[in-house]
Amino acid sequence: MDGDQRWLSWQPGHACPPALQQAAAARLDAQQRFAPDDDSALPTLQRLAADAGQTLQIDKAVWPHLAAHRDARQRLGLLEAAYPQGPASAGLAGLLRSPLPPYQAEGALFAVVAGRALIADERGLGKTVQAIAAAALWHRHFGVCRVLVLCAASHRSAWQRAWQRFAPEAAVDITGTLPASAASAASAASAAKPAAQVMDGGLHQRQALWSTDVAVRILSPEALTSDAAHLQHWAPDLIIVDEPQNLALHAQDWAALQSPHALVLCGAPLADMPALMDALVGWLDTERLGPLAALHELQAAARHGTPLSEPDIERLTASLSRLMLQRLRADLGGQLPAVVHSERLLMLAPDQREVHDNALAEARRLLSGWQRSAYLADADQWRLAQSLLTMQQACHRSDPTGPDSALSEATLQALAGQLADWAGLGDAGPLQVAVLCATPADRAQLAARLPASPGLALLLPGEPLPAGLDAVLQAGVPWRSRRSPAGPRGQTAAGQQWVYLVALDGLDAGLFDTLAERMDLPLGLNDGKSRAFLQGERLSTWLQAVQAAVARLPAAQST
Repeated sequence: MDGDQRWLSWQPGHACPPALQQAAAARLDAQQRFAPDDDSALPTLQRLAADAGQTLQIDKAVWPHLAAHRDARQRLGLLEAAYPQGPASAGLAGLLRSPLPPYQAEGALFAVVAGRALIADERGLGKTVQAIAAAALWHRHFGVCRVLVLCAASHRSAWQRAWQRFAPEAAVDITGTLPASAASAASAASAAKPAAQVMDGGLHQRQALWSTDVAVRILSPEALTSDAAHLQHWAPDLIIVDEPQNLALHAQDWAALQSPHALVLCGAPLADMPALMDALVGWLDTERLGPLAALHELQAAARHGTPLSEPDIERLTASLSRLMLQRLRADLGGQLPAVVHSERLLMLAPDQREVHDNALAEARRLLSGWQRSAYLADADQWRLAQSLLTMQQACHRSDPTGPDSALSEATLQALAGQLADWAGLGDAGPLQVAVLCATPADRAQLAARLPASPGLALLLPGEPLPAGLDAVLQAGVPWRSRRSPAGPRGQTAAGQQWVYLVALDGLDAGLFDTLAERMDLPLGLNDGKSRAFLQGERLSTWLQAVQAAVARLPAAQST
């Protein structure tokens, strides 16, 4: 029986044997429907019909419907056996290159059990990491190999970088290990091809990319129509749709996105977007297992002002929760650190890239000499500090050689874009956001460029951060990060977002990747806070941290 929710219906003919009729009646509910988790119903009825010499006709649509229910229960059973402590299980410790907080592990496990899921967590809770963790679980336990990420064109590089940072280096089998004989080959294969490939360029260039051997492809909606045949032939096992409210997808776009498994990430207030919510749940609930029917019942009650009883609310919530997971920062206070550091990528202009990479080559030359001899002259320490400072300036200044230059257009657009993403997300008005400005000229430039907002503060170095901030935004990554929230102690909730504007393949990226390693390290001459040359152990510690950050940048940048 088709509809918003599909049911198995029993329709006996006039010649149905009594034993068969009785066996069926014992399994039917008041609406004459079979329970989808009754795995013995059809085999029993088929056997009784065969014994009576009767034909039992089973509609073809019954089997995929039953398979969807059975597969979900089997995924749950397998994951419960593999991870008996749930998100706290030791087996999840090495799933990604970085440790997963319990709530992110919970999101990944939920997505895999659901098979087709919507994670609608509040922004800043790491939905991207949860998606990559879910893909790793799907691969480890259920053989998922081909993953398509559909996102806005401006977010493709961020997804590629996230996959490079977090995804495991090599494929793993169901036990999470590789045979010794295959380990070196897998490592070589991993190094030979990108962890994730951005499908960019013109039609012919993308056609060449589709022919390459890569497990993860990152596509923007603009290419869905032109690349439809390639996408259908590639046949992804898993499709991840990132922030669909920004993608302007139409019905034909959703229809073209075919895969056995799917995951939608959305931080927008879906309660205010009923049409989008309907499209998402309709796309995810392909076998009409109940979530779409529950959503429509809830929407109809809200539309007509019909009150729902507590049992009805619990029933509908449970059905929708089969597909959707939504959490707020306030729900996870005990699991969140005081500050959650994240990045927003931007691209360097050609002149910025040239200045940055020349300084990077100089820094690598100086670091190489230190590594060979374990000695760095004070003059070289000064030159290294200046190279680092030049790279940082080149990432965000319109004149990459001028420390007093205005902020670059790419930095201004990234900053405005982040503020636009945050706009309207506060339950009690605009989010309270502070933008850190390096100079008074930067503050004047931003004040003229950004729209005025009661929740926005433009602050200079040394100015106190207001209490109750939801987020802090700054261009570039500092040598040290904050360990506690901005504002007076106790007046800011855990999980405060601290977002850095990071230049792709720039020093910012390496500094962000190693941010947690520099909490207690000495400041260098490039920070403008060190009054003397570093010596001895302090110099060695500083140089090791600089080397760690520089090593994260692509080797090609040194030429």
